[in-house]
Order: sequence, then C-alpha cells, then structure tokens
Amino acid sequence: MLLVNNTMNAVEVTLNNRFTNQIWCKVKTRKGDDLLIGVCYRPPNSEFSDQRNNDMLCELIEEVRGRPTFTHG
Repeated sequence: MLLVNNTMNAVEVTLNNRFTNQIWCKVKTRKGDDLLIGVCYRPPNSEFSDQRNNDMLCELIEEVRGRPTFTHG
C-alpha cells in the first residue's frame, strides 16, 4: 500500500516490469521535477522468492535506475 497526501497531486504510474508486488506514483517536487515514489515487497519465503522473481526484481531496479526515486521495500 502506498499512501500519499492529497496536496502532493500524485499520479499512479505503471512500470513495464512484471514484478508483482510493487506500486508506484509520480509527484512534482517544489522545483517542478518529477519524483517517482514506489513500494516493493519481496517475500522472505523461498517458495515465493524463486530465481525468476528475483530476476524480475533486478529488472525493476534497472528500469527505475537513474530516475529520481524514493523507494521503500
């Protein structure tokens, strides 16, 4: 879950990545730049965190790399 204050005028963003446990939004900073905010969850249980899931998480990180981001996960 990602909660953002109404005054921030957040817009939900869908990334190209298939990693399932993620949610993102975009907000404008005071300088007018876009800031991408995201929450990702990787379960510690190996049954749900197989190599394919780990690879998708790495791909997600590559997709947002270099963009102004704030993540929690």
